Amino acid sequence: MYRISANTRARMLRPIPNPQSPIPNPQSPIANRQPPIPNPQPPIPNPQPPIPNPQSPTPNPQSPIPNPQSPTPNPQSPIPNPQSPTPNPQSPIPNRRLFLHWDVEPALKDADFVMTLRLQKERMTAHLLPSLREYHQRYGITRDRLKLCHPGVKILHPGPVNRGVEISSELMDDPEFSLISQQVTSGVAVRMALLYLMGSGKS
Repeated sequence: MYRISANTRARMLRPIPNPQSPIPNPQSPIANRQPPIPNPQPPIPNPQPPIPNPQSPTPNPQSPIPNPQSPTPNPQSPIPNPQSPTPNPQSPIPNRRLFLHWDVEPALKDADFVMTLRLQKERMTAHLLPSLREYHQRYGITRDRLKLCHPGVKILHPGPVNRGVEISSELMDDPEFSLISQQVTSGVAVRMALLYLMGSGKS
């Protein structure tokens, strides 16, 4: 049986230093960091006030006082165009409105111009129309239906035309009512002029 003295036991319990741990450098700036010395003298205030700008606008004492109950302007509201034409109360068409009709007779009443469009049969794959004859009987423009229009009514169509479907063939060739030939002839020139103005940026 062995006996260990107190000094030997203290040396055994002492932590062993790590040989790879860095040795502190006494000249390192981090080790010699000192707190900043406070400045005992506070900053001296400037006794001279700022000089006013002589070009600044002078407040108008007669300017209107804002009304706290006035509505707040909507930032998304459209900006009025200063070049937009002012409506003329003496215009022959003072109230321009758009009407939707499900029957052709109320739509033709007192009309000055009647313009029809081509029935695109190549796109009608759902068979929503029983027949073209029934379509012409219910919606086709005929000489009898033109009696509901204003005297001197004119017929328009951009072409090509399905004769006997959206408009009767005899009415299409009647120069008293039909302007279809002139419209189709001028349509190419009008489209070319519009494309030129759009492409050149002119309005």
